[in-house]
Amino acid sequence: MASSQSDGSSSYSQHSLRSPIPYRVGHFDYQPAVMCDCRVKAARWISWSPDNPSCRYFKCRNAQGLQEGGCGFYAWYDGPTTTFIREVLNDLRDAVWSARREKEGLVLAIQEERMKVEEKITRVDTAQRELETAQRELETAQRAVM
Repeated sequence: MASSQSDGSSSYSQHSLRSPIPYRVGHFDYQPAVMCDCRVKAARWISWSPDNPSCRYFKCRNAQGLQEGGCGFYAWYDGPTTTFIREVLNDLRDAVWSARREKEGLVLAIQEERMKVEEKITRVDTAQRELETAQRELETAQRAVM
C-alpha cells in the first residue's frame, strides 16, 4: 500500500472529506466482522488520498473522523494498486469533484436568475395593474367628455 502522505494536490485538499462516489455498503454492513483493539466492529472506510484512491481500510469506530482517537486500530482491506490505476482513479476523482463544483455554481446561477425573473414578473404585474387603472380612468374621462 502506498504511503498515506498527500502530494499536496489542490483538488484533493479542497475536497478530501467528501467521497466522490456514494458508499455501496454502510461502514458497518460488511462480513466477516473485523474487530478493533476496543473489541468492537471496526468501521470500513474508503480512502481518497492521492496515494491510495479507492482503497478500503478499517479504522476504530471510536476514532473521530480523520483525527486520531479510539484504540488507534487501522488496517488496509485492499492490497496496493499499480501506479497506472492510482493515476486513473485520481483523475476520475478529480473529474467528479470538478463536475460537482461546476454543478454547484450552475445551481447558484439558476437560483439568481430565478430571483431576477420573479422580480421582473412582479414589475410586469405592477405595470399591468397600473395600465388597467389608467385605461379605466381614460374610459371614465372619455365618457365624461361625451
